[in-house]
Amino acid sequence: MEAWTSSSMEASPSTRARLAASALTADACVASLVDHAARSNPNGVALSCGSSRSTWRELAASVGRIAAGLRSLPSFAAGARVALLAHNSALYVEYVFAIAAAGGIVTPLNTRASTGELRHVLDDSGAAVLCLEASFGGLLSADMPPPCVRTLVVLPRNGAPSDALPAATAGRADVRTHGALVAAGAAAGPLPPRDWGGASGAFGIFYTSGTTGGPKGVVLSHAGQLLQALNKRSAIRLHRASVYLGVLPLFHVGGLSIALAVAMAAGTLVLHPPGGERPWEAAWRAAAAHGATLLVVVPTVLELMLGGGNDAPPAPLPSVEALLVGGSSLTPPLVARAAALLPRAQIVQTYACTEAGSSITFKPLARPAGAAEEAAAAAAAAADGAAADDAAAAAAAAQLLGRAQPVGWAVPLARIAILDEALRPLPAGAVGQIATAGPHLMLGYWRQPALSAAALADGGWLLTGDLGVVDGASGELRLVGRIKDVIKTGGESVHAAAVERAVLAHPRVREVAVVGVPDGALGERVVAAVVLEAGAADRGAVWEALPQLMRDAHLPQYARPRGLAVRDALPRNSMGKVVKHRLQRELGVQGDVGILYDTPQYCRVLSTVGNLDLVIILHPAAATSFVDGFGG
Repeated sequence: MEAWTSSSMEASPSTRARLAASALTADACVASLVDHAARSNPNGVALSCGSSRSTWRELAASVGRIAAGLRSLPSFAAGARVALLAHNSALYVEYVFAIAAAGGIVTPLNTRASTGELRHVLDDSGAAVLCLEASFGGLLSADMPPPCVRTLVVLPRNGAPSDALPAATAGRADVRTHGALVAAGAAAGPLPPRDWGGASGAFGIFYTSGTTGGPKGVVLSHAGQLLQALNKRSAIRLHRASVYLGVLPLFHVGGLSIALAVAMAAGTLVLHPPGGERPWEAAWRAAAAHGATLLVVVPTVLELMLGGGNDAPPAPLPSVEALLVGGSSLTPPLVARAAALLPRAQIVQTYACTEAGSSITFKPLARPAGAAEEAAAAAAAAADGAAADDAAAAAAAAQLLGRAQPVGWAVPLARIAILDEALRPLPAGAVGQIATAGPHLMLGYWRQPALSAAALADGGWLLTGDLGVVDGASGELRLVGRIKDVIKTGGESVHAAAVERAVLAHPRVREVAVVGVPDGALGERVVAAVVLEAGAADRGAVWEALPQLMRDAHLPQYARPRGLAVRDALPRNSMGKVVKHRLQRELGVQGDVGILYDTPQYCRVLSTVGNLDLVIILHPAAATSFVDGFGG
């Protein structure tokens, strides 16, 4: 591991150790990143969103006023949970830092979650304050937000007047506009000394999907997030001139973590507005217009930004110095296409999870210094509209970039172990559960001591639920599969059991099993295999009912099965349990050609195989119709 970290981190091992130690001092706070950047690069552009730009000095002043405004609220006290429901914007970043500076705990809400999920998160976290973007005012009702929320702060959307209030706020006891909160903060003056619990105190609660009882709150510390920022800054060599085009939603820890890393480097965060026609093409053009040096994406987004496989590839981006990809494994063809269109970029894959605070490992996949001629030739070919078939691209990627499946080595100060079923360490080369330990880990699940104890084994090891093996020669970690029945699709986690319960609510469905099958754009596609009740021959009725079944179960629409297979029986073992790995093999037929239903206007039934329809997807939008802006 040391050989790789020494060559891929900009700082020496001794410098990294010193910086890491300083990040863990007792008075470390995420909000201190803004103070430091305002001192070291006061006139540098900190945030750019649409026509709005602010320097680090201006950002620090704004954060101070918002923090003082929060402190002035009767509902606010040290340790108060402050929920954020908003699209990516400059204000979102300001509020994250302000909540930390005021001594609160940031509680981001998923903008794609159902109303039921949002209500559960607010109630479970006991959020005292909800900062709500005005465009989400339609979610407000008699029981939303729940009674724990005592103050509602309404944020403007992309330059709208700060004193505009949604009609649904009428009659509510404590509703503040952003402008009113800032005015109160300015009147209150500078903040008194913080009382927020030190570096080991909670910075934020990030909710992940749960199989029962709703999502679980992952509590992350200031120290852990500062260490994550430090590791990312070093791994992808961030500096003051770095310009990050932010397309990942800030409510995910991955999106927020990289924003903190940019702040640590006093670089520039460009937040591209969500939505619009062909948003990924617009994001690529924005990266060119702003001279972006850093892109951070999941494979689904990368596929779309590079043209979606069918569209003509965009013009190369020579300004990009680093591409960080997480969420699921990259395929060799996708890596090759990315290297062609980003000729100067270091491509790095990260293995991460929310409970680990974000990144656990980094792996460099392409180095411009070692492949300058190949990358230049590939970029010229892409610019001319030339395209290689998948087999040639895969072969070139294997030769140029090496295998993409291994996920690299542990980040500094993190440890990795492979454990057997009794949680005993296994030797190199043996397959077992991946565990990690170090200051990057979560403090635990919010108000879930039993679940925390189950996830954090003796010695402070986080059990990831993933299967892996450590290469005996290189020490590199490789992913094998997952213990947990979780489908990772489009950067989101979908629990199969929750979807199965929703589909079983249909009166014509007798049995169901939900699995993920490989998908070049999504990583995995959610597919439901069902056995219908006797005499229920209309399989189309089940397909058409899926969106409503998801809503009735309070599941987000990205959890909706993108494929439906009707079978006479599900494969089971001698104990009567469904053999899902066999089902996955049967349903995952040659990537994008599979046994499934999908959006009718993009699909055609080619033939019938037994009791299953063979369907080919005619347009990539059929596989990516879940995308609604950038996580919006």
